[in-house]
Amino acid sequence: MHSAERTRHNLRIGISAAATYFAAVGVLAWVLPSSNSLGASIVKWVIGIPVGLVSYGLLEWGGGKLVSLPVWSRMP
Repeated sequence: MHSAERTRHNLRIGISAAATYFAAVGVLAWVLPSSNSLGASIVKWVIGIPVGLVSYGLLEWGGGKLVSLPVWSRMP
């Protein structure tokens, strides 16, 4: 019984997170359209948010290593 309750709880969390994500995407696509049609703008935001977050994470994680390369020390 405990497993079924945890599953329902996890489903509620997942559904609310997905609903919040898609609500944010819809608002961003409406307020900051990136193309002529709302559908294309929604697709760009749906793809752009995770790509941006992953890029930010990679730069935060590996940015120090990239900046400390010997190439940058030789730049004027």
